[in-house]
Amino acid sequence: MQTPLILLSVFCCLSAQSKRNQNRTNHEEPGRRKPPHIIFILTDDQGFNDIGYHNPSIRTPTLDKLAAEGVTLENYYVQPICTPSRSQLLTGRYQIHTGLQHSIIRPRQPSCLPSHLDTLPERLREAGYSTHMVGKWHLGFYRKACLPTRKGFDSFFGSLTGSVDYYSYGSCDGPGLCGYDLHEDEAVAWGHEGKYSTLLFTQRARKILQNHDPAERPLFLLLSLQAVHTPLTPPKAYIYPYHTMANVARRKYAAMVSTVDESVRNVTYALRKYGFYKNSVIIFSTDNGAQPFTGGSNWPLRGRKGTYWEGGVRGLAFVHSPLLRRRRRVSRALLHITDWFPTLVGLAGGDSSKSPGLDGFDVWPAISEGKESPRQEILHNINPLHKPTAPGAKGASEEEEKEDSQTAAEAEVCIPAKDCEETESQKETQAKARPETKTRIQDQNQSPRRESTAALQTAPHRVPLQVQTQARVPV
Repeated sequence: MQTPLILLSVFCCLSAQSKRNQNRTNHEEPGRRKPPHIIFILTDDQGFNDIGYHNPSIRTPTLDKLAAEGVTLENYYVQPICTPSRSQLLTGRYQIHTGLQHSIIRPRQPSCLPSHLDTLPERLREAGYSTHMVGKWHLGFYRKACLPTRKGFDSFFGSLTGSVDYYSYGSCDGPGLCGYDLHEDEAVAWGHEGKYSTLLFTQRARKILQNHDPAERPLFLLLSLQAVHTPLTPPKAYIYPYHTMANVARRKYAAMVSTVDESVRNVTYALRKYGFYKNSVIIFSTDNGAQPFTGGSNWPLRGRKGTYWEGGVRGLAFVHSPLLRRRRRVSRALLHITDWFPTLVGLAGGDSSKSPGLDGFDVWPAISEGKESPRQEILHNINPLHKPTAPGAKGASEEEEKEDSQTAAEAEVCIPAKDCEETESQKETQAKARPETKTRIQDQNQSPRRESTAALQTAPHRVPLQVQTQARVPV
């Protein structure tokens, strides 16, 4: 009489175990379950040597833990300055196909992402995602069609220009040409002065997670932190752990990296608290190499931000996700920032073939399973318009002469003058710059290079930056 009960008990146990195995299988294969929540954290000017797992003197316990438990990308490439990298992330195309290969977009410059190109948030929104951006945009704002909310984001909170004061949100493009640059959607966001931007942006990201139902719609959140870009003004509490560093700029820079680590810790805590984490993919990436003149370090790579040496274009990155099939490893697969577009659209269940002219590849199998990367080469740039101005030439400003001279001597391939914000005092012999470079990336180690330091301070202003309806400002 007990045999049927025993058999029924065994059947129930096997059934329960089968369900657990099925759940685990679905957990490992995102294509068979709901699309994952995608959290992309982009930092500004963070160098190869500016994270704990590359340099123990930099205290980033959260980033180190997430990278160690996920997949660290050690052969990952970006562009040497802000705007080209960000344009490639959002379009999946090389900057030669967006017209943004020449330099950054300056505050008075009538330029932005081309209207005929689709963007990553647009494709994700078509796949059913709720899309939000917090932080630095730097892809143009001279007309409303250029704004983040017109490029696929359901909401935006952050700065539109490239270099903003962390507390006053003042942004300048020359003496007396300044404005207040903090926006919410398409309006000026007054009333946040005095709040450190990394903290403010993190709070907004947490608020988005708190107000979103993870069971209702998948979420795409681009947290584009201003840190660790100049000006070097971290809260004092973060500086003390680095008080033994002799170089003041390096000390402040390291403190700002620690604020980034705390920001990521708070965001990942919110992901767990509000039910996102188990079906999420967290991507961490820098936009370009560090600037040693302002405390950053790309050691042991040669070069700096604004150059096509490894120190300018080889970026920090890792992926952390419970959905990874092979975790706790280092990937040396060749990856580029354009690859995120087709990779994330594919994860979302979308069809990247609807986006013609993509230069990126779907690299999720290489990241998740350790397969070979489909990418064999990277086109860094083609820029036939750039010809460094000869020192003393008519129409060349003193700042242009200094930056052209130094950058040309720094690397074989140069970007245009006026990179971002730094005014450098060193003068070097002018060298002829080649406008084009296309390389196969093989050697992963470059010799170290030391560079001097300088700092920039920006003044606070309260005149809001305006979106123009027509472009009438000469570039």
